Amino acid sequence: MGAAAAGISQLAGEITESQASRLSEYVRLARKLGSRWNLMSPAALAGIEEHLIDSAALLRVHDPECGSLADLGSGGGLPGVVLAILRPRWRVTLVDSRRSKVVFLREAASMLDLGNAEVVHGRIEELQKGAFDTAVSRALGPVRKTLGPSLKTVRRGGKLILYKGPSWEEERAEAAEVAGEWGAAIAAEERVKLPGLSRATTFVTFELE
Repeated sequence: MGAAAAGISQLAGEITESQASRLSEYVRLARKLGSRWNLMSPAALAGIEEHLIDSAALLRVHDPECGSLADLGSGGGLPGVVLAILRPRWRVTLVDSRRSKVVFLREAASMLDLGNAEVVHGRIEELQKGAFDTAVSRALGPVRKTLGPSLKTVRRGGKLILYKGPSWEEERAEAAEVAGEWGAAIAAEERVKLPGLSRATTFVTFELE
């Protein structure tokens, strides 16, 4: 966790000993249970520290003092668990439709003593309209199918922020069209270099008009 902790600190500010310990424990849990419960691919588990850095990169573009945030399709807890550890004043909801991943998320939230995290077993379409200040996702799925329901979860004036890679250039036009159909628009596209890694993440922010 040494190199990863340094990278996370560059993005999130200095982390406490307790936060570093919880991040290390999360990595241990994910590696112990990941293959058994199909949480992530073997490659993702092997390089999980890089995913922690990527998760924390959101804080370079969105870092309010407090508020509610939903991690849509949380899977193994990235970025939601990382953000809940780094920002204890946020109320973080980890949403996933797959039972095995929900079981893991609840176990992780309990073992890491994340009192600011809640796990919801369900589909994005089933979430309450306008329930969150912010919603984020690292793996939203096909834009045409998932963008609209995701936007619905954010309150008026709130934000949906997507983690995107190189494929974003090909998705932009369709995403803008779908967002418009749901009364939203692309408000920002911000590229963040990941410390210690030879890649960057583009954060795409949608706001309800």
